Amino acid sequence: MLRDRLWLANARAANAAAAIIADAAKDGGRLLYPVEANELFVALEADEAAQLRGAGFDFYDWGDGAARLVTSWHHTPADVEPLAQAIRAL
Repeated sequence: MLRDRLWLANARAANAAAAIIADAAKDGGRLLYPVEANELFVALEADEAAQLRGAGFDFYDWGDGAARLVTSWHHTPADVEPLAQAIRAL
């Protein structure tokens, strides 16, 4: 993992995936905190969270009206773009 700076490439991939989702959340004023890594917090009403889950997306509830999303090194832009589009459509 540390050899050849693989950890850095993995972190960059996870952060890039988070940035795609964050851009979608920003467009709708849903981004609760600045995104500094691969975790983001998005404002979602209960019915919106249910709608996203019904579409196959999984995330953590983060108190009332918020969700915590975490991306990983193996998430590609193609993996997260459907979620970004779904957030924009809310």
